[in-house]
Amino acid sequence: MTRLYLAIILGFSALLRSWRLGSPDKLVFDEVYYVDGARDLLANGVEVTDGKPEFVVHPPVGKWLIAMGIKLFGDDPMGWRISAAFFGVLSILLIFIVAQKLFNSDFLVSVCSFLIWFLYNFF
Repeated sequence: MTRLYLAIILGFSALLRSWRLGSPDKLVFDEVYYVDGARDLLANGVEVTDGKPEFVVHPPVGKWLIAMGIKLFGDDPMGWRISAAFFGVLSILLIFIVAQKLFNSDFLVSVCSFLIWFLYNFF
């Protein structure tokens, strides 16, 4: 029964995270920095400004994941955000697995999975 709850939570989370993923159709908040860095990483392997390496402040993992999304889905809002949506859903599965190892209780595992879904989608 716990796996059914997990499937429902993951399915609903994937639906919520992918719903209108391309909206707004412009860069918002940190995307300004991360997407620019991801584009540089795809084109040059390093982040550059005017042909010179940049002083890098933001960590590279997020930019590589965005670059992967751009490579797979194109340089548009969907490509910028798909990896965050995917790993957001994957993190719920990871919390499920960790809670299962810690608590060995179907009820607590379901509660943990629901809570992490709730926190990710509404806060």
